[in-house]
Amino acid sequence: MAIQPYYWFKFTTTPSLPGYIYLVMGKEAYTCGDTVAFVVPKGNPYFPERHWIKKLMGCPGDVISHKGRSILINGVLAGDIKRFSFSGKPLFRIQDGVIPKGKFYAWAPHFDSYDSRYASLGLIDKKAIFGKAVKLW
Repeated sequence: MAIQPYYWFKFTTTPSLPGYIYLVMGKEAYTCGDTVAFVVPKGNPYFPERHWIKKLMGCPGDVISHKGRSILINGVLAGDIKRFSFSGKPLFRIQDGVIPKGKFYAWAPHFDSYDSRYASLGLIDKKAIFGKAVKLW
């Protein structure tokens, strides 16, 4: 119990990321390319106020653009946009532009991942990130 305030085990329930069990380290520094745990922004119509684990694919100063239904971060593919959610609701891509200070583009490699490529989730605020996540299994 002594380590609990700074370390958590998180279990993934979707195939978005490889692995099922992650160790989240609350005091560990993170940077672009790292996998982190964060709180989904309030008001999200699909997954309100849940904890998620995603990779930080885009960091402040990086450029978001699109080509057709593909989203790019600094010219690198960051996923394709689906037209509809599993429940049939329309999905819209994140807007093009430079990622501002204090924001991150959260991503997972699975084609069905619900991540920052969608405007309804958008960029993740630095304050929402509560730790670096490392896959255990």
